[in-house]
Amino acid sequence: MPVLILFVTCICWGVSFPLGRALLLSQEGLASTWGLVSASLFLRFIIAAIVVGWWILRHGQAVSSYSHSAETTVLRAPTC
Repeated sequence: MPVLILFVTCICWGVSFPLGRALLLSQEGLASTWGLVSASLFLRFIIAAIVVGWWILRHGQAVSSYSHSAETTVLRAPTC
């Protein structure tokens, strides 16, 4: 399952570049470049928030299940 999630993520990441470029070229005369870039970033963050929210609702936990305990945070100096 993790390999499938990584594969789909990589495909979406790779497809986002040509789609973003096509959006910029198609809307070039209608708005400023900075406005289009900020709009595309806004959409990326909204889509990511929806996916993470769906994941949390479906699984009942955060994407990474990091457990914080006293034993994992102790750093000891190496002995010679």
